[in-house]
Amino acid sequence: MDRKGTNILLAGVGGLGVITASNIIGTAAVKVGKKVSSAEVHGIAQRGGSVMGTVRIGDYSVSPLLGDGRADIILGFEPLEVLRNIARASKTTIVITDTTPIRVITPTRFIYPKLEDIFAEIQERCARLYKIDCLTLARKAGTAIVRPSVLLGALSEIEEFPIGAEVLLKTIEENVPARYKEANISAFKEGANFIRANL
Repeated sequence: MDRKGTNILLAGVGGLGVITASNIIGTAAVKVGKKVSSAEVHGIAQRGGSVMGTVRIGDYSVSPLLGDGRADIILGFEPLEVLRNIARASKTTIVITDTTPIRVITPTRFIYPKLEDIFAEIQERCARLYKIDCLTLARKAGTAIVRPSVLLGALSEIEEFPIGAEVLLKTIEENVPARYKEANISAFKEGANFIRANL
């Protein structure tokens, strides 16, 4: 990990909640008195295009963007997008990723790689890889829309993550629509329980 703080990369596609999750992490960090810098990069399409967010927690006076090998934690909302950003990982990086592929429509023919090949390559480039079926756990919590909270719950159980689970969950509660509050809480707990069972 960076000696000045924690660098988190969030990778996914439009419509999966990457930016919302990035904002929640940053807000939670500010709540506990930490300095934060963040950035987001959108792909061509608003929905379905690549989306990347970065959150740097600590005393940073540099760009919020991350160079190669600088991510301490990668939070993956889509497996292939994690692989596309794997250059930012190092042998100390922890990767937590949804296992559900998003096969978007492209102008040219594209064959989605085998998931086992994607995960094998990711595993070679990081210290630990946690693969979570967020879609199944989100549906168990009430609705597929709360998939980001499954990942955030998983993140809260990682020792290297510098924010307590209670603060992160409270921040989620304050930033989601009221009608999805209980489902988000349940999804967060599902993600946390998954990591606790697989540590």
